[in-house]
Amino acid sequence: MIDNYDIGDAIYHELLPHFTMTVLDTGPCEVDPVRPEPHLAYKIIDFEGNEDWLCAYDVRRA
Repeated sequence: MIDNYDIGDAIYHELLPHFTMTVLDTGPCEVDPVRPEPHLAYKIIDFEGNEDWLCAYDVRRA
């Protein structure tokens, strides 16, 4: 089970636990055979200053 976050929540990517990002927007993430159920993606500003989307499976609440 994955958690869902809202716009404004602070999250981090599980591979970069010391870099927190703010959720700017949410949207549906692509599904695949490994994760076929619908889940969210989160729009963030990454550590290089670029907008990006992260899969809900890869993030945790900061």
